[in-house]
Amino acid sequence: MHRLRPALLTAAVLLAAAAPAHARVANFNASLEGTYAQQGTETNTRCWRSEANGDTTYFTGTRTAGENDSFQSVKPVKLTVSRLRGQRTFDAGSLKHLRTAFTINRTASPPDCTPNDRFNSDPPDCGTKKLTFPLRVYGRQDHAGFSYLFTKNFSTYYPEDPFTACSLVEGVWPGQLQQSGTGKVRVSKLFGSSRKIVVHGGDADSKHTSSGELTTDSSYKLSWTLTLRRR
Repeated sequence: MHRLRPALLTAAVLLAAAAPAHARVANFNASLEGTYAQQGTETNTRCWRSEANGDTTYFTGTRTAGENDSFQSVKPVKLTVSRLRGQRTFDAGSLKHLRTAFTINRTASPPDCTPNDRFNSDPPDCGTKKLTFPLRVYGRQDHAGFSYLFTKNFSTYYPEDPFTACSLVEGVWPGQLQQSGTGKVRVSKLFGSSRKIVVHGGDADSKHTSSGELTTDSSYKLSWTLTLRRR
């Protein structure tokens, strides 16, 4: 799992934006768009309910939840890419963040495994929400490629889940992902003559957990496209 510390992100942005004279430098107008899908199922074989005669009935309960999102930067920003002689990767950063609009759509079945689930639950706020967040694109340190982060100023942060009563099953919304995956690109292409470069990136994972009577299955897929137009 790759995470870039806030201090390193700041250094990458400043280095790319004010590259030394002996570095190769390329400037682009950068824009970002993508999609995110997450789904999960939770099965509990020891759910119960009270009958009218006072008896307890056990049953297998299933809860499902899913999310389908799309996002797109509102307008391009200047992205500077630089590479020192002998450097295998590249640095990339921008002084302005990508103001990115998210359309977040979540569905979930309410919990119904015990009587308390019915009477003590908050009214669900599932549905569609439209929010805007600042993102920054950076050059990875492990190999030639791009990733992005949610940032405040030049520091990484993970925005809270926009839903308060519509929880996912073993999943998070994309603002809470610890990584955005990699968009690989040839270094020679960045410093070549191509007027437009399209970089595809993303990440995906699935997991199965089982503990006694509770079993969960979940998966997610993040796909994004970074478009670079040479300045």
